[in-house]
Amino acid sequence: MSNSTSPVSDNIKELPNGEVIVEGVQDYILDTYDTAHQMLHKGLKMRQTGKTDSNDVSSRSHCILNIMLMQRSKCSDVEHITMTKLRIVDLAGSEKFDKSFVDSKQPTNKKRLNELISINKSLTALGHCIMSISEGHTHVP
Repeated sequence: MSNSTSPVSDNIKELPNGEVIVEGVQDYILDTYDTAHQMLHKGLKMRQTGKTDSNDVSSRSHCILNIMLMQRSKCSDVEHITMTKLRIVDLAGSEKFDKSFVDSKQPTNKKRLNELISINKSLTALGHCIMSISEGHTHVP
């Protein structure tokens, strides 16, 4: 979880082992349902949403929930650890904007225009990554 307001591209780093991390994001160890539920609600409160023509609470930021589950079991005095990763992704909504919206001089429309441009750029980049992976490329941009 991160309170960062800087652009995500400034916070994303790829480690030498190929793992991608987002700087400033914190990991939490949650050992009960109640603490996990509280953390989920904390994350939901941090999401950026806004009213659009198509949705009253449209996602205006991307949100990724990474869950890593670890199970320990013991068999014949040997401890086994099983780990599972689950990623839940909420991508910001992408709306089309018309010429009248772009020509508007209202500050809120300019802010929303910049937001739409940023969201569309990141969704386009994601599309390129998915295309590259599906085509079997060894390098994904």
